Amino acid sequence: MLTKRFQSLAAARIARWMAVSVVVLLVWPAAASAITRQQADQVALKALAPSRQPGYVAMFGLPAPLPAGARVFASDTKSGVVGSHPLARRAWLFWEDLQYQTEFDHPSRILLVDADSGRVIENELIASEPVVNGRLPAFLASDAAYHSMRYIVFRRMPTVPASALGASSKPSARAAGVPPAVAQGLLKNACLILLGDYGATNAVGDPLLQGSFKAMEGWASSVSLPWSHAATLDDASNEIKARPECQDVFLYIAGHGEPAPGVVPKEPGASAPTVHLGEKFVYSDQKHDFVAHADDLTQVDLLGLIGRYPDRNFKVKIDACFSGRFLDGSATFPQNLRVMEVASPANQTSLGHEQVIPVDNTGKRGKPVDPHDNPWGASEFTSGDVHGLAIWAQSSIDTLFYPSLEQAIAASSELGKEFNVTTQTGFSAVPDGKGGTFGSHAPPMPYTNLSQTTNTGTGTGGSGGSGGCTGSGTTASMMLVPPPQNTYYGYTVYSTSIPASCAGPPPYAAYLINDANGTVMACHQDSGAPVPSGMTACPEGNEEGIMPGANGSDDLNPPTLTLAHSGDTTWSLSVASYGPANSSPTTSGHVVYTWG
Repeated sequence: MLTKRFQSLAAARIARWMAVSVVVLLVWPAAASAITRQQADQVALKALAPSRQPGYVAMFGLPAPLPAGARVFASDTKSGVVGSHPLARRAWLFWEDLQYQTEFDHPSRILLVDADSGRVIENELIASEPVVNGRLPAFLASDAAYHSMRYIVFRRMPTVPASALGASSKPSARAAGVPPAVAQGLLKNACLILLGDYGATNAVGDPLLQGSFKAMEGWASSVSLPWSHAATLDDASNEIKARPECQDVFLYIAGHGEPAPGVVPKEPGASAPTVHLGEKFVYSDQKHDFVAHADDLTQVDLLGLIGRYPDRNFKVKIDACFSGRFLDGSATFPQNLRVMEVASPANQTSLGHEQVIPVDNTGKRGKPVDPHDNPWGASEFTSGDVHGLAIWAQSSIDTLFYPSLEQAIAASSELGKEFNVTTQTGFSAVPDGKGGTFGSHAPPMPYTNLSQTTNTGTGTGGSGGSGGCTGSGTTASMMLVPPPQNTYYGYTVYSTSIPASCAGPPPYAAYLINDANGTVMACHQDSGAPVPSGMTACPEGNEEGIMPGANGSDDLNPPTLTLAHSGDTTWSLSVASYGPANSSPTTSGHVVYTWG
């Protein structure tokens, strides 16, 4: 009996163990069938088909699935309840950036793949970046993450000949010692305010903007220009109010630009020029959802801020997509707005931190590199401008020709053009993968209301004889630097008193001579003025002395140079330049002149 009973108990235990085992086996296949990251990648590649998308595209994925209950939504939502829903099951998140390395707003896609079944549970076209539980996902946490193969599943990037990278891929040289711009006091009573949020204040600021802010901070520090951050328009106003010594306010704005309605798919757009400075998402127990709080800056807001401080001069740079809308001529710009430069045309996105794949003459592809010196990971617009400002501040020639901060800002895009792929030699015609070329994203002409500032140079020459109204002389050699396109600058190279015997400004002749080859670059000759020794009569007589250019027009195959005198009691010789569509290289020249 004991043996039979023991056998019965043993049999019962075995039966219970087998029943439990069956339950475990029934449960185990569900866990074992959960798809891997590699399997999820294949599902996403099939669903999104990035290889079939036009242009430069990247598809990102996270290394682990999102837990059940997570909320995923687009970051471009307006202020208010975002309308998100919690995930019912674990899911793999993928994001397809349809304009890789371009700033927002532009189209992209969110894809969610069920972590157990491998079924696509969401495939949504959006016009911005994805947000997970109120924050950007890991692949958007920094510029390095955005370019990291840890998160990138697929990527198509621009390829360029390795030879096109040139010297600008290396850091540009910087002179030692005190920058001339500082020594000359050109930044006195100026300050820089960086307006926008890159994560320091709000829960969601775009970390991809950090490099641009860092670049501006670094330049300001290098020239001892006081700078500060402002996350909102009110913060900027408070900064200006707190700095009464800052009479020249340099306002740098970075954010996501709003297109006009109908320009970007899935983006309603804004009727007024607008930049999103930042936004934060806070979960509301009452609403059972996240609530968005957006900080926007409109053209009306910006011009209102400037008009609020009529005793200060403002210089503005806007790094945002569609920022050309801020140049809308229908608006009335305050007189104290001296220059406003924007990153892109009104209907174009702007480029972020671009990297390219170099290809050598055998067709071998290299690793992605910066096409020029950009240690900060700044946007192309800001990279070029920061280099331009650095070149200006360190150059005694450029500070002579652009003798104020406002003129330097207007010229910075041209001075730093080799550090911006939209203007860099050899790149402007390279396809941008978005139906155009890098050049199609080039900044439009800035709005300028520049003060008429000139620099006084040095010259040598004789004054008129004591008994008459005649004189002659030669100026010292001067550097002739072309100004930025469609802007005008000049400086005096020689001045003296007119002899008392002269009843007024005497007739004069003046010839601008190229130091390198002795050719006449421009000349002016009043009727009755003697021709300087060694010269022939000026071909255009008493006009402003512009020699015919190579194209046969009345233009000095740029830059155009003007010689003039002024005043009844003083006589001065000035060299001025107007920058047309093409610029000639910097040259060295001197002026020979006579009067009487």
